[in-house]
Amino acid sequence: MRMYSVPDICAMKCSALLGRAVKKDYRDLAYLLKKYSLSEIL
Repeated sequence: MRMYSVPDICAMKCSALLGRAVKKDYRDLAYLLKKYSLSEIL
């Protein structure tokens, strides 16, 4: 089973928002923003 790093997950969520933009992606990104700054995510 592959485990993704936090930067990889952030990149995938940002990419998903640009492509499909479903509520789950916004919730996931909001959770990540509570733990990491926007500059860390980008």
